[in-house]
Amino acid sequence: MSEEFVAYVAELETPPGKDEATIKATVVDPASQPTAPVSPNPGRNIALGLVLGLLVGAGIAVLRRHSTRPSSRPSSSTTSSMRRCWAPSATTAKQLTLRS
Repeated sequence: MSEEFVAYVAELETPPGKDEATIKATVVDPASQPTAPVSPNPGRNIALGLVLGLLVGAGIAVLRRHSTRPSSRPSSSTTSSMRRCWAPSATTAKQLTLRS
């Protein structure tokens, strides 16, 4: 494969009407087949996934904690929605009916 690359570079870099290329490619260190797989590394990938998942979860928890903190004074929308959700008990309903 490396000899093919050198020949291809020589072919591409030879100007029209010339016999020699303007540059010369040489192979300094031929490629070799690795003895062990380089990737994937399941142990490392699982550990990184756990650590990143914990960090993201902690970040989301902190953001939710700071974004849902109630203010010292309830807003008008909160009090109006509380009024709309109020339902009288049966005893209170009888008392309201008797008063009117």
